Amino acid sequence: MKPLIYPQNTGLFTLPRGLKAMVDRFYQGGDPKWEIVLTARVVITLPLIVIFLLGQRHFLQGIATTGRR
Repeated sequence: MKPLIYPQNTGLFTLPRGLKAMVDRFYQGGDPKWEIVLTARVVITLPLIVIFLLGQRHFLQGIATTGRR
């Protein structure tokens, strides 16, 4: 809970806290602008997927070699 409470500067927010701040910012008249929030989610998630796909071979090799005796 501490990362959600302590940062006051928006530049120090964690990704989930930043998305919550974005929902709060674009909430207009009882209707949140979900298209903006979902776009932000995709922008945040795509680099993680790309990094995983690029490093997947090394990741799986590490798992496979640690199981041998």
